[in-house]
Amino acid sequence: MLLTKFEPIDARTLSITPLPPVRWLVPNLLSGGLSMLSGGSKIGKSWLCLWLCLQLAKGGELWGRPLRAQAVLYLCLEDTYSRIQNRLFGLSEEEMPDNLYFQTACEGLGHGLEEQIEQFLAVRPDTGLVVIDTLQKVRTSDANGNVYACDYRDMSALKSLADRHNIGILLVHHQRKDRTDDPFDDISGSVALMGGADTSWVLCRRRMSLNAQLHVTGRDMESRALDLRWEDCRWELEQEETSEELARKAVPACVWAVADFVQRQKCWQGTATELLAAAGIATSLPSCEKWEFLEEHPKKVDATTFMSNAAEVQSVINSIYYQLRRQVGFGRYLSVLSESLADYCYGRGNYATSYATGLTSGGVTFTNDTWAVLYRAIRFSNEILSQIGDAKLSQLEYDHLSGEARFLRAFSYSYLARYYGAVPFFDEHNMHDFNKPRTPERDIWEFVAREAADAAALLPESVAQAGHPARYAALMLETEALLYLERWGEAAAAVGEVIDSDRYGLVEVSKADDYEKIYGTTANATREEIFYFKYNQDDGNNFMAMYLCRPNPVRDGGNVGIYTDYEKNNFVKNWDKADLRYQYNLWIQTGNGTLNSLTKTGMICLKFRDYNSTGAANDFPVYRYADALLYYAEAICRRDGKPDETALEALNQVHRRAYGLKPTRPQGSDFRLADYATQDKFMELLLQERGYETAFEGKRYCDLKRCGKLAEYAVKAGRVAAESEVGPAAYWWPVPADEFNYNTSLDPTKDQNPGY
Repeated sequence: MLLTKFEPIDARTLSITPLPPVRWLVPNLLSGGLSMLSGGSKIGKSWLCLWLCLQLAKGGELWGRPLRAQAVLYLCLEDTYSRIQNRLFGLSEEEMPDNLYFQTACEGLGHGLEEQIEQFLAVRPDTGLVVIDTLQKVRTSDANGNVYACDYRDMSALKSLADRHNIGILLVHHQRKDRTDDPFDDISGSVALMGGADTSWVLCRRRMSLNAQLHVTGRDMESRALDLRWEDCRWELEQEETSEELARKAVPACVWAVADFVQRQKCWQGTATELLAAAGIATSLPSCEKWEFLEEHPKKVDATTFMSNAAEVQSVINSIYYQLRRQVGFGRYLSVLSESLADYCYGRGNYATSYATGLTSGGVTFTNDTWAVLYRAIRFSNEILSQIGDAKLSQLEYDHLSGEARFLRAFSYSYLARYYGAVPFFDEHNMHDFNKPRTPERDIWEFVAREAADAAALLPESVAQAGHPARYAALMLETEALLYLERWGEAAAAVGEVIDSDRYGLVEVSKADDYEKIYGTTANATREEIFYFKYNQDDGNNFMAMYLCRPNPVRDGGNVGIYTDYEKNNFVKNWDKADLRYQYNLWIQTGNGTLNSLTKTGMICLKFRDYNSTGAANDFPVYRYADALLYYAEAICRRDGKPDETALEALNQVHRRAYGLKPTRPQGSDFRLADYATQDKFMELLLQERGYETAFEGKRYCDLKRCGKLAEYAVKAGRVAAESEVGPAAYWWPVPADEFNYNTSLDPTKDQNPGY
């Protein structure tokens, strides 16, 4: 007999094993796995399901919760296509999505249904939800009359299917005719039905009433009740309350007032009888507000109450930005140092050794603090996510703040993966155990992709505060992770949402100085800005100063910095001088040759120029709309094995803007598909265009590494004579020596990056 593999995992191993977070189809309402929607006959369950499926397929929203677009299969087994069509027309007048599928007949459970669903998933691997309306239509036998056994068998089969494919399966089911006080006890069948479901919804509605209540409970969420009202063929949300709020509501307000009074007194000096009498008096009064001694007073915020409300949570989140903006973060190392390792920059001055030789010998050895800053951002995010459930927040506040914390955590991990590869992984569940082995780089990117997608579902559509992420910043991060994972189709879909949102566009320019609107010290947020790190004169960056060498037209300084030899470096030499980006980004030395002792052909970055300040206030661009267009072009080309007109148009829009042309208007000077019809040729063009577009933005080195072109392009640029000169240390920064002292799970002889 073939036995099931039996390999128990110990608690410590389990606690340090990175596992995927809960997949939310509807944030904090409907998770992946097996779910059930039950309710009486003809009360609107199918309408609710159809509205859910439609919004999920479109990437719309449900009750204020943004949904990520994904394929949906609806087995409407009690309906006809004609009825479904009419209902769709009733729900929306817009063009219907092509990723919502319907089926009115199927096989039964254990008789082919599972295979039919798996066949569909093979064709549409982007499927997120399968709805079976109703469960009874796919059931076959009663397991010899044992109702519990039958229910358990069927639920186990469906849950196994959902978990195996990481999807959600929603079962529509009926309630008993006889009602109890607990709506979950009214689900028809045995307790195995609700017990087998990860999430349970129960829709309660009185006949002919326009109002209903949806009760929700599940393994991964706090139970809650949603008050709904029927309007225009859909259930609109009027009020939502958690189980705690409902429980508190059920107790008379005066009783809570008495309890609060006793708590403030620290102890009760009277007898139990006297306390009960006080409570009795309180409940007999018209309003407890007449008792002056029961008035609520503001509490002093201290260690025990910190992060008790939205403002306090936001203050901790703000401290994460402070960490990431520091010089060892994006203020210097993740911007300037990163670019110096690409194919067009060299180092000078105090950092010359590290800058100039980092590409060849791995001389970048002063990045310990970068590692520390990124992990500090992660630790703060973990602390927030571990405590935010205790804060007094509205559902919207909870979603936005937790979404921002999750975005920043994923963002920080993405930079650890870019520069260090495999790194120790900590989340809110295991953050107090500092002895963690290195988690493989791909697993880190898988986490970033999932976390960014979840953050996108929680964050607001538009930025509430400059320098903070909205939904589309998270989608850009998800896109990057998916590109690193080579999941091209998903990357195209994610960044496609950014483009299709119509919230962003390229800033139009007519001359070089117009780029000040994007990079200048006085630039305000434009339609091009998706996510920037915001600096000011008091909290200035250092990347401008670090780019400068002497002489330069910005300041009398610059003994360090990076430069390029524009006569020897082919990346710059081949750059069209009519390109406004060339004119704006670079300052060409015409003086005494102090930029480069060997030639008089030095060139430095002036992209983030600040002529009037001693402390640069330029914002650092992380994600611009130009990034979205170029990522989209790459994803389409990689997905299809060749470019198409859509991919080429995205690239051409960026190219047109660089010459002062209207980005969306085709020009005779456009790149033509016939000239770049293969993937290799198009990718070469794209890397060139992205290199010119994002020069000095800390992106070129990572792009070349990700595309496997770092050594090849260093040769093309003329920076090295042969690819063999680019050693293994050029690809990774060193794990700090202190990490081996503090983390007992790391061995410096085995876990240090190659070349160090």
